[in-house]
Amino acid sequence: MELKGKWKKLENINDYDLYFRKSSFTFGFNFNMSEKEKHLLKRNGIFSAKNNSRGVVRDHLLSRRYGFENNIPVWIISHPANCEIILHSKNVKRSLTNDNQITLEELLERINKYK
Repeated sequence: MELKGKWKKLENINDYDLYFRKSSFTFGFNFNMSEKEKHLLKRNGIFSAKNNSRGVVRDHLLSRRYGFENNIPVWIISHPANCEIILHSKNVKRSLTNDNQITLEELLERINKYK
């Protein structure tokens, strides 16, 4: 991916970019989705810039930026309990306001209850 220009070379990555990369969700769409999220996914499909601009994406309830700025371990920020399925358009709006949907305490409680 580095050779294709899709990733920065490891020696050129700053601390935030490294945290951002490591705190990505690695579980795909295999996590405990609510019925509302399942319906949203079924109705809209997965977002694709080329094929489905009205689709859904996985979003961090407690943002990666917040996690980085507050030294929260990557495993907490990337945990499935921190994931929500939302429309891509809503995700773009959230990213512009840097708005967290839950507190760290709420996320830790969700992680403790996660099955």
